[in-house]
Amino acid sequence: MAANSAGSTMAANSAATTMHGTYATGETLASEEPDEEEIQSQEVESQEQEVQCSPTDTLTMTTTVYEKWEEAKKCYNKYAKKVGFSIKIGSSKKKEKDGETDLVVLVCNRIGKNKEEKGDGPVVKQRKRNKTEKTGCTARLIVNKRNDGKWHITKFNEDHNHPLCDKFDLKKFLRSQRGIPDEEKRFVETTSRSECFNAVLKRYVNLQMSILNFVRQYMKIQEKIYCDQEENEFTSDQKVPSVLFSGYPIEEQACKFYTRKIYYKFQLELKLSTSYKITEVSGSTYTLTPTKGYVFGYGMGDYMVFADVGAKIYTCECSKMKRDGILCCHILKIMTQEYIEEIPAEYLLRRWSNEAGMILTDLAQN
Repeated sequence: MAANSAGSTMAANSAATTMHGTYATGETLASEEPDEEEIQSQEVESQEQEVQCSPTDTLTMTTTVYEKWEEAKKCYNKYAKKVGFSIKIGSSKKKEKDGETDLVVLVCNRIGKNKEEKGDGPVVKQRKRNKTEKTGCTARLIVNKRNDGKWHITKFNEDHNHPLCDKFDLKKFLRSQRGIPDEEKRFVETTSRSECFNAVLKRYVNLQMSILNFVRQYMKIQEKIYCDQEENEFTSDQKVPSVLFSGYPIEEQACKFYTRKIYYKFQLELKLSTSYKITEVSGSTYTLTPTKGYVFGYGMGDYMVFADVGAKIYTCECSKMKRDGILCCHILKIMTQEYIEEIPAEYLLRRWSNEAGMILTDLAQN
């Protein structure tokens, strides 16, 4: 009996040590149960761990360092999706010496106050639009570039004064969470190219055609494509537009770089840029508003543009650069306003260049 009692006591001590740490000799282990306050604190800690960032893809507020501020923005956006709010660039600061950005403030999109609607003036028919309600939210993340050339998180405020989106299925509709993943984007592009070529084939072939006739028709299609490419190459190489739209250096650069068809699209965007007026929001953030109410291809809405001239970074809400591969009229408006003489190389895609057309023609002939 004594041996059994000693064995059970040792087992209880071992279990208690495993669960709660080492206890002093003589404590009654059978009654050691966590109270309500301890349970609540554990629940809070578990919830914070669910929201808090891991070192791989989320935020660590005190020690996280980033090579670029865009990485911090991407990480903060992942955190925002978990919590249930949308983010945007609130402001930025540049150095006086070289004009490079050294501070970026990322804020909740409910920052600020709602604009007061003007009751005076004629009634103009406009498209019905939903607006984000501003509540003066102070949640933000500030990243600062230090002497080591890296971006450090200097301030993080996670307090919101508005309801958060707690349903997982609805978080994809948050403004900063909208978009197509890179793998899906590549799939869409591949499918689009396939469907375009299928549409071309249907003009020349049908189901009743023999294999020999199919090959002959296919050779005709190839010959027609080569002729069109050579004609475009000759036009771009030997001829220039009779009149440029403006005297801006960026238009001359685009005329020399792009093929003729792409240049005319660029020229149209440059013309549309004259239909907007610029309002500086803060730092490198601007709002572009139509001067006459409606702009062809873009409607009547305002567009937000982030333009860091020193770092040569330009982004726009319309996402035309990501979608079509050429700069939109909103970014071109900022460039002409700031007297930018040269378009950065990363915004001139090689696939639209004269050089790419020559390479494709040579490969086809070989």
